[in-house]
Amino acid sequence: MEYSELIKRLKNLYEDLLGTDLEADELFRELCNQYDNGKEELLDEYARLFSPVKTTPETGNSTGNPVDMTQLMLNFSEGYDEFVARLENTYRAALIKRRDAVDLFSKMVSLPFPEARLLFMTYYKRMSPEDIRKKLFISRATYFRSKRAAICNLQRIIDNRE
Repeated sequence: MEYSELIKRLKNLYEDLLGTDLEADELFRELCNQYDNGKEELLDEYARLFSPVKTTPETGNSTGNPVDMTQLMLNFSEGYDEFVARLENTYRAALIKRRDAVDLFSKMVSLPFPEARLLFMTYYKRMSPEDIRKKLFISRATYFRSKRAAICNLQRIIDNRE
């Protein structure tokens, strides 16, 4: 894993672990409704979001030709399966993201004591460098040197296990 990618994942660690992803929770409820209630509630949601505005044919659109309501409704009904597949894929991606965050967190805390604590306080507790330095009784240079070494060790652990 690249160093910059690891830093990005560490910066997002707290949200990935504990952040409330309202969209993922809503998707989970909708998927549960699909399987529990015979797809009726999910179908109602799909219809609310994507149904054509008009349900009766118009005779006077801009070209003067009548609207083909049969084709319009066929297109609407065929989109339902794609809608459900998108919901499932989005929820699956949210689960994978959370699982990867748990894996990263467990690898981070498996580092030796000072490194694990430094990364924990930096990326999980979101403490400022000054607060961490005061708590660990270290200098500014030692903080940044130790943080860099801890991230490199974490990167080595991740690369060895992949």
